[in-house]
Amino acid sequence: MAIRDIKDPLSSLGWWADQKGSECCIIQGDTRLSYLKLCDYLSDADRRLEKYSQFDTAVVAFNDQLKALVYGIACLGRGINIYLPGSSNLGVALKQLVLHGRKIILLHDRADLETTIPNLYVKELSLESNSLLFDLESFCLKSGVYLSGSGTTSGSPKLIYHRSDDLKSMIRRDCIARSFSEDELHVCLISVRFFTGFRRSLAALSAGGCVVLPGQGSSSQELVERINTLRIDHLSCVTSQINVLSQKISSDQVRFPNLKSLLVSGSPVYGVLREKIKRYLTPNLFVGYGTNEIGEVSIYSSHLSRSSDKNSVGFLLDGISAEVRSDENGFEKLFLRDAYGSGYYGNLDTRSDFFSPNDIAHLGSDGELFILGRSDDVIFFEGININPVDIENKISIIPGVTEVAAFGDVRQHRLGAPVVFIELNSHVADPRINQSLHKIFPRMDNVEVWAGRILPKTPNGKILKRSLKDFLRFGKSPEPGSSDFFLVGEPNPDARK
Repeated sequence: MAIRDIKDPLSSLGWWADQKGSECCIIQGDTRLSYLKLCDYLSDADRRLEKYSQFDTAVVAFNDQLKALVYGIACLGRGINIYLPGSSNLGVALKQLVLHGRKIILLHDRADLETTIPNLYVKELSLESNSLLFDLESFCLKSGVYLSGSGTTSGSPKLIYHRSDDLKSMIRRDCIARSFSEDELHVCLISVRFFTGFRRSLAALSAGGCVVLPGQGSSSQELVERINTLRIDHLSCVTSQINVLSQKISSDQVRFPNLKSLLVSGSPVYGVLREKIKRYLTPNLFVGYGTNEIGEVSIYSSHLSRSSDKNSVGFLLDGISAEVRSDENGFEKLFLRDAYGSGYYGNLDTRSDFFSPNDIAHLGSDGELFILGRSDDVIFFEGININPVDIENKISIIPGVTEVAAFGDVRQHRLGAPVVFIELNSHVADPRINQSLHKIFPRMDNVEVWAGRILPKTPNGKILKRSLKDFLRFGKSPEPGSSDFFLVGEPNPDARK
């Protein structure tokens, strides 16, 4: 089955089960699942879900990734929407689902869980059912997926809903982006409890590949040894996981010599990090650009890109078209369209011709896409508008700086002026950082620079500028897991705010 022929990821599972039923399709620890065993698990999950046909949405809250994958697929095939919690506040999400009239059942594997919500406890996956009784011919994607986005709705995370047509289109692009083919092994370090991890794992299965679910708490060395022992073909991860994979490198030897692709997404991968990956992990680096609302949009690879511009996110995937339109400030905003989707782009109620991720972009004459920053982060400096990426690129190469976030100030007395947050590799700012900043900003009185050990980030490694803006506007503490910050250039750098 060619990748471009994949019209429904669930019916593709049935096709592969018929073609190579005894071959391995999922590996978790020492457990190896064949297509027929997967069908047994799906059959049993489908049988158990039959008792809950009055519910239209299942919250997939398993700790075990294999259970989350099996029951998530079974729900979609039965016509029950699923909600993938990721790292969101489950209580807030449940309230939002109820407000939207959803009839919810909670799927979990915690024997000690106390809840008033109707729930199904799954202690173990069962092989008692006979997969021959499972109607694979009619098994197809009949429902959609809910997830929480980074935006807000009445002070709560935005609720995103993807219809079945959108899921099919996204999974098809996931397959094309990775050039999956039969008998290849794919490991996704993003948990299947997150939408991206679930989608990519299903994409690998629907293309006839094998999914490797990494165990919790694996060390860097264990992950590297496992990936090389299994001769993994494709590895998907987010930027924050690159540092884990590259820990304790004692030589220039490439860690993953057999990888056909290492696809990194979740946040920008700039020049220094790109070179680190290609030198120490694999030269076959691919960088994905996309959003929760539309999925993977484009793929950057140095093998394919005609430009050395660090802002390039590569070329658009099949089915995606793009336009750039000038906004009221003269910036070129990006608008995207999925030719195979429903046109809702995660919106619960409203269709639209195009979706805007709120990014400032440039589209080359050859179709190469460049992301220059976000329109709501624009810096107004000495009478001109500046893209934050221009500042971030300059500061990111300063010794001692590991991450940078720049945007226009949100406070009224400095509205639009440059604010820069830098993540340091030590607790005290190196004096050279101040010297370098003075070279970039000769008039430092108009620029405010904050430093700390850890910037607030999403699980995908994307810096939460919204949290940093709240820190400035309201004096709110940064997200859990991030450090406090101090103003660079203060007499006492340990005087935290």
